[in-house]
Amino acid sequence: LDFESGAVTPFALFDPANPAIQLADGKVDRAGRFVFGTSHRQAKEPIGGLYSLGVDGAISRLDEGLILGNGPCFSPDDRTLYHADSMRHVIYAYDYDIATGAASNRREFFDSSAYGPIPDGATVDADGDLWVAIC
Repeated sequence: LDFESGAVTPFALFDPANPAIQLADGKVDRAGRFVFGTSHRQAKEPIGGLYSLGVDGAISRLDEGLILGNGPCFSPDDRTLYHADSMRHVIYAYDYDIATGAASNRREFFDSSAYGPIPDGATVDADGDLWVAIC
């Protein structure tokens, strides 16, 4: 946004190939990347993913096959990225490379099925404990 002229110039455009995909939660890592999930608009099909918007405006896909991506957050040492597929009631942990923004080795970290509805927004505190809203 140019405050003097009021002109708005997009930094990056996310244009998914499938119109049934929408953006979901996002969070910025310490390197300035915006990491965000996408979801199926009716939260029924695994067509969503996990993406990263770099400080250069480039968008990279980190994961795919999600129904409703939610609550990305990072460990205090920046080596673990957490991200939920809410409709599956699962929070995944990924190995995260803060230097490159790459995520790998997806594994189940927590299954929230026993706690009611879905895991949504999340954060990690200074001690490394993950806090998640179950809604």
